Amino acid sequence: MMSIITKYATGIVSRAEIGDLLDNFETNILGTLSEQLNTLKIQNKKKAENVALSIFCPKYRKKHALREDPLNSI
Repeated sequence: MMSIITKYATGIVSRAEIGDLLDNFETNILGTLSEQLNTLKIQNKKKAENVALSIFCPKYRKKHALREDPLNSI
């Protein structure tokens, strides 16, 4: 990365080189956003599974009476 910076700091930069740098930067940003979205989707899926499975757990039944059940409030 430093070689790219020193190259552009000391010489004339063509439009094609700037375009390539911007394309690479855009690709990196989109890749990072995609990874973060996938991570959030996985976390939300795990939370939903935990809520669904907690209904069958005896500790859940003791903690929430049937009439107070937050999952039964539909």
